[in-house]
Amino acid sequence: MGGALAGVVGIFGSLFDVDRVIVSGAIAAGAGPIIDAAIAALPRALDLPAPEIVASGLGADIVSIGAVAAAVEAARENALDLPVFALPEDCARA
Repeated sequence: MGGALAGVVGIFGSLFDVDRVIVSGAIAAGAGPIIDAAIAALPRALDLPAPEIVASGLGADIVSIGAVAAAVEAARENALDLPVFALPEDCARA
């Protein structure tokens, strides 16, 4: 698993020039040995400076929390885009 993670991090590092890759979600708490193996495999897999690989301390609920935060932000940004709040065409041109 560490070699697979190193391969994914190597691709991200090469394509996007990232400084850090964060392993999150339910697997983050027990991912220490996998992250250690990935870090050991990275110098062979990447010619650029290797991104840092860390485990998130936010827990398994972070995916749900992020989804709710994104939904709230989208609702706030688009609340007035509803047809109820749109001006009639003749008023909009004035």
